Amino acid sequence: ARHGTLEELQPLLDGTRQTGVWDEGLVDAALLPVGQSIGLIKDVVSCKELLDRIMKEAEESVNKTRAYFES
Repeated sequence: ARHGTLEELQPLLDGTRQTGVWDEGLVDAALLPVGQSIGLIKDVVSCKELLDRIMKEAEESVNKTRAYFES
């Protein structure tokens, strides 16, 4: 926001702090590459709830595809 210089940003960009990010959870210590999928996260749920949702969506997709070919 304050238009930092490349010299100020270099320690955050060069990868030397990545160990702290991944091993210790220091998410403000360096860049945290998360990819485009980060935009798909709408809430934080338990693993069980996440897997239940995935299974429900998969079953809905299978049923929709099956209905298309049976009609």
